[in-house]
Amino acid sequence: MQLLPNPYRQENYFNGGTVYEIPSGKDQFALEVEPPFGEERIFVYGSSSPLGDLNLREAGRVYQVKTESRDIGAKTRGVKIRLNEPGKPPAASEFYEESHSVLTRE
Repeated sequence: MQLLPNPYRQENYFNGGTVYEIPSGKDQFALEVEPPFGEERIFVYGSSSPLGDLNLREAGRVYQVKTESRDIGAKTRGVKIRLNEPGKPPAASEFYEESHSVLTRE
């Protein structure tokens, strides 16, 4: 599932060095843990420019990522060749990726 942005929280800009709660008090969704319990992996992708296009489907109050997990890295940070606009310097982008394990239980 893609937690943010989602159909009820379209915000896609976050300040570095700031702690965010998901969901926060202003959100219209909750996270519910249900079986099967065990280890879950949360991946965070951040970039100073738009990330690639993932195949998403609305699934209640979040988006279900339909892109194969093995293809997400290439879709979010792939190198592409594009035409430079005359007189405009090429834009540099920064990218960050992190993952964290969470153990769920009843």
